[in-house]
Amino acid sequence: MEKFMTVTIDLEDAPYSVTRHPTPKDAREGSDYTDQVRDAINDCIAGGGGDVIFPGWVRVSGPILVGDRVRLHCPAGKDKGGLALKISDWSSEPYVLRLGNGGESQAGAALGSFGFDFEQTATTRASLKQYPEAINIDGQTFCTIENVRVAKGWNGLHGLGNFGGLRIGNLEVGCFNENIVLGDRSPGPEDYKDGARDFVFANSIHVWPFGMTNEQQAIMSGGQTYAARFGRMDNFMCDKFGTFECRIEFKSSASDSRLPWQFANLALDGNHATLLQSNGSLQIANLYTTKKPNYSGAPDFRMIGGNAQLGSVKGSTPRDGAFLIEGSARVGIGDFHVRALNGGRRALVVRGTAKAVIGALRPEYQGTRANSYACQEGSGHMYICDVAPVDDTSPSHEYVEFKSDQGGNFIDTRLVEVKFDDAWLNGFYGERNKPVLRGTVQTQGWVTATSDAAAGAAGVPIRGLYINGNQVRVRMS
Repeated sequence: MEKFMTVTIDLEDAPYSVTRHPTPKDAREGSDYTDQVRDAINDCIAGGGGDVIFPGWVRVSGPILVGDRVRLHCPAGKDKGGLALKISDWSSEPYVLRLGNGGESQAGAALGSFGFDFEQTATTRASLKQYPEAINIDGQTFCTIENVRVAKGWNGLHGLGNFGGLRIGNLEVGCFNENIVLGDRSPGPEDYKDGARDFVFANSIHVWPFGMTNEQQAIMSGGQTYAARFGRMDNFMCDKFGTFECRIEFKSSASDSRLPWQFANLALDGNHATLLQSNGSLQIANLYTTKKPNYSGAPDFRMIGGNAQLGSVKGSTPRDGAFLIEGSARVGIGDFHVRALNGGRRALVVRGTAKAVIGALRPEYQGTRANSYACQEGSGHMYICDVAPVDDTSPSHEYVEFKSDQGGNFIDTRLVEVKFDDAWLNGFYGERNKPVLRGTVQTQGWVTATSDAAAGAAGVPIRGLYINGNQVRVRMS
């Protein structure tokens, strides 16, 4: 943003100059500076735009509107100054700070090296102060958020309607309810149905309990907090997104997928850091997830609709069906390596009418297993191009299990243990009840059975199992 002038907010008890006083001031317990902040912004607007300099923490008690071509800035840093909010000052205001004048301006408003500090004294979720959202960009285009921290708020960044052109450099959010809401997730006002109609770029987003006590961290980590709720947008591109103990949701308000939500790196850290995709289109180059050994909650990654492309998936989680693909979902995964712990826990489950294509399945076991690593159920389709175990240890159970007879099921690998379950009369190649150890295994459509009694009655569709080019006939039970 082109800078025209600079306005410095002076504290009542000690006029402040950035050059004369490099040590930041703290007026969180001092006077209310809402009018001074508004006046400084208006002075900047009158001068054609520029910077409003915050000498440290400045207490405000009402909404702040930042006009186009204006940037709020604290030279001391996002953890040393910005807006400070007291519980007693706020009741039913719609937002704390709103960027932009409204409409589709290409100038936009900005935050740079700036903080939000919300007073919270509660130790239970029910008694928390439910402040208004910290940053509102509804219908505001070409805004910039650079090196900003929101600590102990109720809701963080909120954007509906056309907020296209948004640039996020580095955003740190620690709120108790919804940290980030971008894009429309359900049909609403006509102006909001299309979502952001331009690119949205984000370099780094970090959801973490910034500034919280141990009791408050437990509230944020209790499973009810959203790291982000993403709705319909033309194109959202993020380089790094990390969340600790908070959920992510992808749900579009429209039936079409529009352009995808795109992530270069996404990390789900902690038991409640899970991802749910209901519809739309999602692309993640690198996805990492980790859970504690006793975790049994929601799946790390769950799809019930839409389509997704995941480049590399890596994680450590004990949850059965840690990656659950169901409903009408369609997913393609390049490399899948999730450490599934002992017991009857499966790393990947495909069911419903979902379809999953896996480039390389890389199972890793720890101890005795009582279930498969990847499992197909019901009318789901699972297509695996290669199974490449992390080590040479013989597993105690199948790597891959097909539980029903679906034409889209396929596996092609040099080393594999595969089980074709109750839908097959003879599900194993070789001796009865011994899994396939070597060879290429592929389930293929078979037209009809004719005179081969072992294949079943004439006219009953059956399947073919191919081992190194040798056809083995089996039939459905």
